[in-house]
Amino acid sequence: MKIGIFDSGIGGLSVLREVAKLMDRCEIYYFADRLNAPYGNKTKEDVFNFCRHIVDDFISNGIETILIACNSATAMAINELRENYPMIRFFGIEPFINVINLRPELRKQKGVVLTTKITADSMRFQSLKDRYDPEGHLAYRVSKNLAKIIEDSFDSGRLNEEEISREIVESIFPSGGKESFDYVILGCTHYPFVKEFFKASVGARSISPCYHVAKHMADQCVISNDGEIVDFFYYRDSKSPDLWRKVKKQNLEGFPFF
Repeated sequence: MKIGIFDSGIGGLSVLREVAKLMDRCEIYYFADRLNAPYGNKTKEDVFNFCRHIVDDFISNGIETILIACNSATAMAINELRENYPMIRFFGIEPFINVINLRPELRKQKGVVLTTKITADSMRFQSLKDRYDPEGHLAYRVSKNLAKIIEDSFDSGRLNEEEISREIVESIFPSGGKESFDYVILGCTHYPFVKEFFKASVGARSISPCYHVAKHMADQCVISNDGEIVDFFYYRDSKSPDLWRKVKKQNLEGFPFF
């Protein structure tokens, strides 16, 4: 079985890491649209067009199951993609607001959801909030630059600790206040790569949906146990669009991966 996974950049590798563990006999293709990253400050029309080109590319490679490993793209494009490509099975990722219902003890603590602006402004996100947090138990914050900072760190080969920490603090406490939060729900697939910075910067542990998305996908797909375990995935990005290269899955345990 072939699976296509894409994101506006390297963020979706945080989801691929979990998918690779649960669906280890599948051929996984990952497309990073780094030329247009981040999606979080683009228009809905732009995001849909970016996604459409990637989906067409996956289809040309015989892929019929696609995971949109980008909160912004899921929020702005997944409904239209399903309408335009009824033969393709799409999965998406969204901020894990429902965790406060699955784990009732979290309601006794203070939590905050951090997303990009395009996700925060989307109707899909508003619907999520109305469905899973109608009483407004959670606080909601937007980061303008964190995804881009992490993306740029991939090119430099190291995480810019000072810049990341400053962006986290300014995003969580936009008015300069120092109210405390017990946990942060990570609403962008780039954010899990810097989860330790949330604890160090604002004293809050991180909650990511990556494993749960991968588990849902694995449960929904019929996967044969025949065949060998695949220890690599195919990677390509829009800065070098003609090249698919093999990357060892074990590389995903470090940063900058490869």
